[in-house]
Amino acid sequence: MKKESWFLIILIFSGLLLGFFKIWLSISIADLAYQSSKLEKKVLVAQEKQAKLLAEKEYLLSPLRLKEEAEKLGLRPPQEKEVRVLAK
Repeated sequence: MKKESWFLIILIFSGLLLGFFKIWLSISIADLAYQSSKLEKKVLVAQEKQAKLLAEKEYLLSPLRLKEEAEKLGLRPPQEKEVRVLAK
């Protein structure tokens, strides 16, 4: 075979190889974009859950609610004679 024939074969093979590489790269990019989208949705769900849990925590620890719960259980603030002061 002549030099030009080998050059043409190598050129065609290189073109095919580059074409397959471009297709593979495009598929990889699309896959990563899909995975990124899924992760962003998971982050949003986790942030919403965190916000709900923080709101619930604030509600459960609110002084007014704690006072009401203590009264339901029959608890009251201590009287002066029930408090002992420890010396330092």
